Amino acid sequence: MLPKVKQMLVALLAIVAASPATELQAALSDISTIPHAERQNIRYVSAYNSDPVVTGRVLSFWSNHLSNSRRLIPVTQVGNTLFRLDIRNYQWPRDSWESLQKIEPYFRHPWTGEAETQQLWKETNSSGAIFRADWFLFHTSIEPFYSKFLGLPGTLAELKTKYRVDETGARQLSLQEGGAVLRSIVALNNRRLERLPTLTGYWWQSYDFDSSAAADNVVENLLDVKPDAGEFIWSLPNGMQGYYLANGQGKQVREAPANIAQDTQTPFRNKSVVNARGCVQCHSAGINQFRDIVREMLGSGNLDVRSYDYAKAQAVDDFYRGDLTRQQIQDDCDKFQSSVKSLCGVSSDQVAGEFTHLVHEYAEQPVTLAMAAKEIGCTEDQLSAAIKRTYAGTLLVLGNGQGVARDAWEAAFPVAAVAGRVAK
Repeated sequence: MLPKVKQMLVALLAIVAASPATELQAALSDISTIPHAERQNIRYVSAYNSDPVVTGRVLSFWSNHLSNSRRLIPVTQVGNTLFRLDIRNYQWPRDSWESLQKIEPYFRHPWTGEAETQQLWKETNSSGAIFRADWFLFHTSIEPFYSKFLGLPGTLAELKTKYRVDETGARQLSLQEGGAVLRSIVALNNRRLERLPTLTGYWWQSYDFDSSAAADNVVENLLDVKPDAGEFIWSLPNGMQGYYLANGQGKQVREAPANIAQDTQTPFRNKSVVNARGCVQCHSAGINQFRDIVREMLGSGNLDVRSYDYAKAQAVDDFYRGDLTRQQIQDDCDKFQSSVKSLCGVSSDQVAGEFTHLVHEYAEQPVTLAMAAKEIGCTEDQLSAAIKRTYAGTLLVLGNGQGVARDAWEAAFPVAAVAGRVAK
């Protein structure tokens, strides 16, 4: 058979019958081309159940969001739906991947083949060297795995040390700047925003409160506030962005308290501000511009700071810079957008939207019989016939033409996958 014809047939077969088993075979074929000494660093992510063009772009986007390297490194497509990455490229701790694979439901024997699964384990020194793309994106975009992969500590003080945020030095040199807003996209009360320079570019932090009165009133307290919570966004060494949420004591939290912030624009049913997936869409173009009420009032003469001593008056003027801060935000956005465009070839808005769509569809779209068959790698008729021979309630619901929740489907996946494989 001519080589090109054979390649076309193999490609066609992969598209028609893609499954965890065929992707594992493709991974074994690819890793045989990697030098033995390098194989323990190789991992795979599969888009066998989704559009590989969009998914590959999103995988590059998100892998570099999880990176502490200064280099922008795309994932490598090694098959129609299979992507290879080297964990060293993103400085991922080895145990971050290994801890995630413990809950991975799709690439397991016997439906992937025990011998093949063991062989990939042997080659990579990983008991789960291949993940499904949408599953990987979902779990690494929320805590605890977002912080595990990016190496984020449990306190704000440690985070600032890791990314060289010299808050004291910046204030001594009057390098901090920002503004105050009465309303924002997510904050339920007034908010103070502050930018600090770092070795990698910028660090933005919000001061969020559970009220807008007394000590929490940012207009009454122009310089000294004690927040009840905060959101933190900074430029990573490669130009992408990191995200973090903390309470008033500086300890990391997974979601913003509902009485302080809510994400009304998210497509997810949970309207809490969830780190980091909520930040990706909300800040798809970078740092959001805001209307600084303090500078507006200073400029109009409606805010009098003459009662301040000279040093305080200067500090207010240095911090609330108005147009200069808006220009700084634009510069920060340009840096982020340029990094995304050079990596993905599309705008940051587009790929952030694709990211959110993939994660949302995985997490919240009901799994139908057609979807289930595609995820197993068999036909609907084969799966329907196999389901009739099982006693799993979730599968019987599928066979009855109804959709099921993702977590229910993943719990039933072993039975469905084995039954579907036998039916083929």
